[in-house]
Amino acid sequence: MSRFSRLAQLLLPPAYYIARDRFAARRSTTGDGAETSVGQAAIAAPQDQVILALASSGVDHLLSDGAATAALLREFAAKLTSEAGAVRVDDPLRHGHLLSTVVREGYDLLPAYFPPAVVEALSSRLQSDYDSQHPRLWKKRSYEPQGEVERFHVSISDYPELDPFCSDPGLTSAAGDYLGTDIDRFTDVYLDVKTAPLSDDNNIVPHSDTCFKTLKMFMPLLDVTEENAPFVYYPRTHLLHEWRFLQDFLLYSSVNSAFFATFSFFPFAEMYRLAKILPEFVGERVVVPARAGDIVVGDIRGVHAGTYLRSGLRFQLVANISRLPYRVKYDPLKAGIRNSVTFASG
Repeated sequence: MSRFSRLAQLLLPPAYYIARDRFAARRSTTGDGAETSVGQAAIAAPQDQVILALASSGVDHLLSDGAATAALLREFAAKLTSEAGAVRVDDPLRHGHLLSTVVREGYDLLPAYFPPAVVEALSSRLQSDYDSQHPRLWKKRSYEPQGEVERFHVSISDYPELDPFCSDPGLTSAAGDYLGTDIDRFTDVYLDVKTAPLSDDNNIVPHSDTCFKTLKMFMPLLDVTEENAPFVYYPRTHLLHEWRFLQDFLLYSSVNSAFFATFSFFPFAEMYRLAKILPEFVGERVVVPARAGDIVVGDIRGVHAGTYLRSGLRFQLVANISRLPYRVKYDPLKAGIRNSVTFASG
């Protein structure tokens, strides 16, 4: 018996196996059509409903199928510790200190990286298209407003003024060194706009975008002070350590994704306590204001967040740069997991 099967027996009580057998027996006598009603028709006790609901979320697949879980764990661990996924303090960088702080801390601010003329050319054109809702910009609106945050994917074909940002040799070559690959241009670039004061959005909560080493570069087109919803980072949370291995694995597995669970969020209280007991791997919250033309760099495997807009607006370019897939495609719910259990009311 594999250790995963033993773990399943410890976590899932005998009632689970009784319910499972009832489920199988009812399906064999009534056919596939009765499968969706088994939650109410074949479960004897409320605790069985809970157990089957957990099974339908993907836990059953991860815990009871030892071979599949072991394979997924090996795949996850290989990617996490590979040259493309791992972050080590001694990563070699040919470009001096350009991203050396990112290697060590997970983020950095490169002040006055672009001259005012470059920033003004980009800012004036994008602001004009944003204000007029020009189709050149608005047809690429790929992120629905959530807490009044808007994202518009932009390309050099529509905005040649992007070229200094997307093709800067210092940024592209340093990003390539950090990720262990060759990069000559940033291609996943969007305009980030936040206009509604004190509006909630998911970015306010500390989170990680991915399990794997991935860079985000922000170029403010207008100054981002503490009033304009600046970037927040928790230093050293991008480094590999067991404090987040389980959560990373759950994120990678997409377990419970039917209910939009991502396992990518980290409560404020958790981050505060971890910073006290694991300061070498979890730093205290740092707010990173920036001026137009600065570059803010963050490894978004690390825990980061946005902040509330208190006045004005946030208007900035953002580039995602990764070597491994930015979003994981594996979904146990599409790999033979049972339908969701419906709880009986009353």
